[in-house]
Amino acid sequence: MNQEKVYDVIIVGAGIAGLSAANFLHKRGISDILILEAKSRPGGRIETLTLPGEKIELGAQWIHGEDNKLCRLVKASGHRHHTTSWEGRGDFLLPDGTKVGSEAVSEILDWLENTIGYVEEAYCIEELQSSPGQYSKSTFASMGKFLKDRFRKYLRDSAGVCTGSVEYELKMALFQWGMSFQRIDNSCNQMTDLSLFRWSEFQVNPGEHYNNFKFGGSKFVEEVLVGQLPHGVLKLNCPVGNIAWGESGKDASIVRLRNGERFHAKIVLVTCSIGVLQYNQETLFTPRLPQNLQNAINATGFGPIAKIFLTWSKPWWPSSCEGFQFLWPSQFVNCCDDTYGGKSLTDQALRQRWFKSITGFDPVLDSPCTLVAWLGGPESEFVEKGITEGEVGVECARVLKAFTRYDVPAPEKVVITKWNSDEFVRGAYCYRSTEGDKVHGDITAILSRPVMVKVEGNEKPVILLAGEALSKTHYSTIHGAYESGESQAMKIVDFLHCSKSTAKNNCAMSTANTQKMRNSNSGTLTEMMEITEIGQLATELACQFSNQVNIQS
Repeated sequence: MNQEKVYDVIIVGAGIAGLSAANFLHKRGISDILILEAKSRPGGRIETLTLPGEKIELGAQWIHGEDNKLCRLVKASGHRHHTTSWEGRGDFLLPDGTKVGSEAVSEILDWLENTIGYVEEAYCIEELQSSPGQYSKSTFASMGKFLKDRFRKYLRDSAGVCTGSVEYELKMALFQWGMSFQRIDNSCNQMTDLSLFRWSEFQVNPGEHYNNFKFGGSKFVEEVLVGQLPHGVLKLNCPVGNIAWGESGKDASIVRLRNGERFHAKIVLVTCSIGVLQYNQETLFTPRLPQNLQNAINATGFGPIAKIFLTWSKPWWPSSCEGFQFLWPSQFVNCCDDTYGGKSLTDQALRQRWFKSITGFDPVLDSPCTLVAWLGGPESEFVEKGITEGEVGVECARVLKAFTRYDVPAPEKVVITKWNSDEFVRGAYCYRSTEGDKVHGDITAILSRPVMVKVEGNEKPVILLAGEALSKTHYSTIHGAYESGESQAMKIVDFLHCSKSTAKNNCAMSTANTQKMRNSNSGTLTEMMEITEIGQLATELACQFSNQVNIQS
């Protein structure tokens, strides 16, 4: 009976973090695990839709960088595509079909890239905070305000560029295109949501930036991540309603499904998205999570993105096309302004402006008859549920025809992603928000810290989180989610092996590390890496000692 069995670990969610953790545990001898997935499929925010002769990635479609565990696994398993793809390339066009010269485009986009690069330098924030006024630590400055202020100065310093002139409007439109692209890239409602001071935390992983799945992300998930797990470990269509964890002296938490079914576990690893945790944390946990953990969850940015896929029976664009990018002089979507108020726009306003937030249309790898557009902010949420697919297809065809001057027929199929309205995701991925600047301590460290209870006088971990939001330097990426799953699973291995092993010295070492992680309100990346490396060494030693004891006995 489920009520009688106590699993070593229950993992809530079969996304990349959950499956990564499950494989890590299984390979280290912890097989008494159960994965509860709310949906009818594994993969989380990786989902491939296969159409006749085409396949499209509804969710995450790239592994950003090659020097990471996930990319190495994808390559080793034969699932890495030999061809890369891209976004935001091709012709930059005006509403009357005029193609903007490459020099004009490069001037603004290169300026933007260089300015963002300045923020990523180690000395930048100290330099800004030491200057008087608007960028002191107490201002909680945003990336949007910083870029807008810098761009205004750039225009003022540009000889011969007069406010209201054609050249001025074109430069503003290119700048706004860059801001819209960044809004999508960072999954925020507007650029003023993004923390200036923590922008440099994200680190670009070396190697090719756009690595694709050869057979689709879902195929990789099913064949490699799920395929390596024992039969019966993964249960689908099992949405969790509540996790009861806080009874002092109890050795197990109770995980209740929405249908009333109950499971018991020594440790529960929760891999839901930050969006789901924000929406459900009052009811998902009994008692509620510690206040500092609640604060960290609520202060982590998690915004909306939608993709629009348009498919025709044959391409009407040339085979050499790298994409069509849209500029809207004098009528752009001002997503980098505090006065934008994107979250409070009415449906009528969104109906009139949603298509102007499309940065452009890009080709889709291995789908020669399909183009894809990305949207961010409230416009993306409106497209999901405020307008029909047919209306979206007609409007997109109209805009494409106006900008490209091609004879664009109505698409035969329109697919709009639904991540924002999906109750088991509620957005796209996380970002470092200005609200997060107000939280005392390192948010990533707080999110990564186990929730402890006292059992027979000793503290033990009962709840851990995992997912891309826990990655200090690779949040918002699937390799960040994968590595987070492994990192949190390593803490579980450490504890479970210590609780079963007679290797007291090794256990003492691991306990000290757990205590250090639990007590640390903040910590540098180097400190956290040192803790992880020591914990991994302790685990390996404990495993070796335990194996020797088992063999000898």
